[in-house]
Amino acid sequence: MTNKTKVSFIGTDTMGRPMIFKLLEKGYTLKVHEKYKQKETVVALGSIGEDFPKPVTRDCHLLIACLPLLQEILENMSGKNGSIEGINKGATCRNFNNGIP
Repeated sequence: MTNKTKVSFIGTDTMGRPMIFKLLEKGYTLKVHEKYKQKETVVALGSIGEDFPKPVTRDCHLLIACLPLLQEILENMSGKNGSIEGINKGATCRNFNNGIP
């Protein structure tokens, strides 16, 4: 059974990966972006991998980012091909990190 809520994920490393695994187990459709090789692990389990943040957010209801540094948050959200360019009106965006108060 597939959950109809479309979830997008930016950041698939230490914090993001366990969340992604749990969402896949629950039947969510996930698109993911990670500029490093960690993306391959979650794509192998059923996530849809994208090369840039913008296509990840297209048609999503919830964007979850696990980005540790302000520089990475800004780059992925508002940089060229950033998620803000592709996100739907009314979608929810949430960043989880342990580096910025």
